[in-house]
Amino acid sequence: MIKDKKKIVIWLVVLSFLFFGMTKIYESGQGHGIFIENFKIEDFPPLGDVYYSMDGGKILKVKTNKKSKVDVKGKKHIINLSYKTKENKKIIVEKEFIIKKNYNATISIGKLVYKDNVEWISYKEMYK
Repeated sequence: MIKDKKKIVIWLVVLSFLFFGMTKIYESGQGHGIFIENFKIEDFPPLGDVYYSMDGGKILKVKTNKKSKVDVKGKKHIINLSYKTKENKKIIVEKEFIIKKNYNATISIGKLVYKDNVEWISYKEMYK
C-alpha cells in the first residue's frame, strides 16, 4: 500500500513538472506582432518609402500612408529604419525596445523620427 502511494506521488510530481515546463516552452516560443505605421503625424507629412529590419533580419518596406506587420519572438528587439529626406540624404535610425508577454506593438515612424521624448511605440494586449 505504501509503494502505491509513493508511485502516485512520484507521478503527480512528474506530471506537474511536465505541465510547468510545457507552459514555459509555449510562452517563450510565442510570437508578437509588430505593426509599423508610416502615416502623417500632426503637421509633419509621412516619410517616403521607409525600409526597416527587426533584429537584423530581412529588410522590409513600408510605403507612404501604409502599415506593415512583422512577427517576432522574444521580448527584446532592435528596429533599424532607413529613409531618404527631400534633399536625397539617407538617414538611418536604430531603436531598442522591449515587448511584454502576450502583447503586440505598434510603432509610429513619424513619432520616432520627428518627435523627441514622445511615446513612439504603443502596446495592445493579445488576449483578454
